[in-house]
Amino acid sequence: MFEFLTKEGFIYLEDCSITVRNVHKFHFEIHVRDKNRRYLIQALDKKDMYDWIEAIFLHRDQIYFARHILSEFSKKENNLPELGLNSFNLPKLFQDDDIISFEVERVYKAKKNAPRCFIVDRKKKTVSIIKGDLKTRAKNVKSYSKKQAKVQNKKSNKNKKINSLGVTVPKENEKDIQKGNQNVEQGVKYHKVYSSSSLFAYQRTVGGGNKLRIKWESTDLDFYTYYFTSGVVRERFINEIEDLKTSTLGKRATLAILKPQKLKVFTFTWNLGDEPPPENFDEVIPKDHKIDLFAFAVQESDYQQRELMGSTENDWLITISKALGTDYILLCKNNLLSIRLNVFVRESLLSQIHTIDTQTEATGLGHVIGNKGGVGISFYIRDIGFCFVGCHLAARTERLLIRAENYREIISGLHFGVSELDVTQQFHYLFWFGDLNYRVELPYDLGVKLAKKNKIQNLLMHDQLNKELKAGRVFEGFQEGEIKWKPTYRYDRDNSGEFSKTKFRTPSFCDRILWKCLPEVKIKQLSYKPHFDFNTSDHKPVTSVFQIEIPPWKSLDILDTRSFCVIEFPLLKGSNIGNKTNSSDQSALPISIEFFGNMIEPGSKTEIKSQNEPIFKEIPKLYPFVTSKILLKQQHVFFLVKNKTTLIGAGSVALKHACKNKPIYFESIIRRKGLYMGKLFGEVHVRWPTLEWFEKKNLLKNPKNK
Repeated sequence: MFEFLTKEGFIYLEDCSITVRNVHKFHFEIHVRDKNRRYLIQALDKKDMYDWIEAIFLHRDQIYFARHILSEFSKKENNLPELGLNSFNLPKLFQDDDIISFEVERVYKAKKNAPRCFIVDRKKKTVSIIKGDLKTRAKNVKSYSKKQAKVQNKKSNKNKKINSLGVTVPKENEKDIQKGNQNVEQGVKYHKVYSSSSLFAYQRTVGGGNKLRIKWESTDLDFYTYYFTSGVVRERFINEIEDLKTSTLGKRATLAILKPQKLKVFTFTWNLGDEPPPENFDEVIPKDHKIDLFAFAVQESDYQQRELMGSTENDWLITISKALGTDYILLCKNNLLSIRLNVFVRESLLSQIHTIDTQTEATGLGHVIGNKGGVGISFYIRDIGFCFVGCHLAARTERLLIRAENYREIISGLHFGVSELDVTQQFHYLFWFGDLNYRVELPYDLGVKLAKKNKIQNLLMHDQLNKELKAGRVFEGFQEGEIKWKPTYRYDRDNSGEFSKTKFRTPSFCDRILWKCLPEVKIKQLSYKPHFDFNTSDHKPVTSVFQIEIPPWKSLDILDTRSFCVIEFPLLKGSNIGNKTNSSDQSALPISIEFFGNMIEPGSKTEIKSQNEPIFKEIPKLYPFVTSKILLKQQHVFFLVKNKTTLIGAGSVALKHACKNKPIYFESIIRRKGLYMGKLFGEVHVRWPTLEWFEKKNLLKNPKNK
C-alpha cells in the first residue's frame, strides 16, 4: 500500500539520506532522514521497497538518480546496507513523530463503506477513523504523485492547496482523486474522531490473531469488531492507544506506570440469607488498607431494599460505596438473580485497565434457573489478566457430586478470551469465591462440640472440600489459605453467636476463597478471615487480602530491528494424554500440539503422534514479534492438545526463566473443564541468534529462489 499520512502531506525531501534494512521474511525498513526529521516505511517485499524509494525521489524530481539507486540495489541484493533482523509480519505503515496509520483488513458485518483505517495523532491525542477503500485511494494518490513529479516543486506549490490529511492537491486535478465517499475538500471522509479520554474499552483475542473489539465511548451499547492485517498491527495499535491514555496522566503517574507496581486485592464473600446487610460496613474494610482492587461476591441477596434506595441492587452498591469512600469507583458489576459480583478499583488505576468482560452460568433447576451458578468478571491491568468468579453451589451434605458437576458447568459456561481455553487457564490471577456449600461430614452434636472447643483441625479433617482438593476431583491447581477459625455456617440470626438448631445442620466452612495463577506468577495472601460480628444471616462473611506485582508497562518494541528472537523446544514429550489410564479403552489417541501466545502468531503445531507416551520431533520454532527480553520474560506459551480438530486439553509454560544461556526443564498439566487430561514436559529456550544462525538455517532466502 502506498500512503503518505503526515501533516505535511507529500514531503519534498532535500538533503535527505536513506537507509534500507533487510528484515526477516523479505521485509524491508526504509529509514528516511531529512534535516531534523525521521520517517519510517515498512515494505513487505523487495518490489514494494523499490516502489517506495522511487516515489520518494520522484517528489524531488530526481527520477534518474532514483533509477540509478535501484539498479545498484539490484546488483547488490544480498549486500544491502546496515543489515538488521526483526520478526516477521511487520505492519506496513508510514509514520513520523506525530502520526501513524493502521490499516483495517475488514470490519465485522460491515458494508463496503466501512472504516478501513485508523490514524493515531500523538500530538493531538486523537484516533481518527477513515471510511472507504484505502487501496483504491492509495492507487489514486500514487498516480497523482507520478504526474506531479515532472513539475518543479517550488513553482507548483503556489497553485496547490492542503486537504485535511495534509496531502497537497493541485486544483486542476481534483477530479482525479475523487472516489466513493471521498470529496474534494477532504480527500477522504472521516468516520469519527475520538480523543484519548473517550477511548472506553477494548477486547482482544488473548491467543494472538488480528481481531480487536473496541467500545469507543461509554455510551456505546456494544463493541465494534475490527480485523487488522496481522496480529502485529493489532498489538501496535493497542500500544499506541495505551500510550495516548498514559500521556494524559501527567509525568508522575507516567513514571509510576513504567516501574513494577505492587497492588493489593481485597476479596469478599457473604451469603446474605435474603436479609439486608448492616448499613455500617466499615468493619469489613481493613483500616489504613491501601487496597487497589475490591471484589464483592454475595449470594441470596434478594432482600427488600431500604427506604429511598430504589432497588435491591442500588441498596447493596450504595452500602459498599459508603464504606469505600470517594477514592474508588465501580469498575464492573455482574448479576445472576440473587448472585452478585461487583468490582471496585482505585480511580487512579482506571487508566491502566482494559479488555473488560462479563459472563454468567446458571446451574440451578434444569441447569437453567439462576438460583445456583456462577458469575464472572475479567479485565487486564497493563498486560496482566485478572478474573473474579463468584458462585453459589448446590446445598446439603449428600450433594457432593452435584457440587462437582456445578463447578465443571460453570467452567464450561464462562466463555472468556480464547475459546479453546477455559476460565482456569488463561488469566494470570483467578479468584474463585462464594458459598461453595461443602460441608463437614460429622454428626451435628459432635460438630458443634468441636467448634466450641476451637478444634479447627479436627473439623477440617472431615471437610468435604479439603478431601476433594486432595483427590483432584474439583478445583485442580487451585490454592486456599490456612483456615484458623470456626465454621461460618450455620448460626442463629441474632446476637447470640450460637449455632442454629434448625434442621440440625452441622457447622461447616461453606464460605471459601480460592485462587489460581499461571506458571511462575507470584502472589502473596496477607489475610484470610471471617467476620463474626455480622448477625443478619445464618452465614458469616469471609474476606481475604492478596498482594501481587504488576511488571513495568513498557512500550511494545515491535519495530525494534536491533535483534531477532526465536523460542525453541529442544524436547517435548507427553504423558497419559487423554487421561485414559482408568478407562477400558487403552488405544492411543492420534494427537498434535498447537502453540500460541499473546506475542506470537497462532497456527504453529507439531506432527501427529499415535502413542500413549508421545515424543515429538518435528517441533516448530516460534518467532515472537516482540524481541524485548523484559517483555518476553512476562509471557507464556500455551499448548493446545488436539485429536485432529477435537480439543483434548490445554496447558502453558512461562518464559520467565527460559531467557537464559541454556534450555530449562518444564512440566505442564493438561486440563479441560477443570479435569486432569495428562501432562506435557520437556525443555524450552528463548534465544537471540546472530545473522549467521539464520543463514545457516536457510531462513533468509533470495526472493528469486522463492
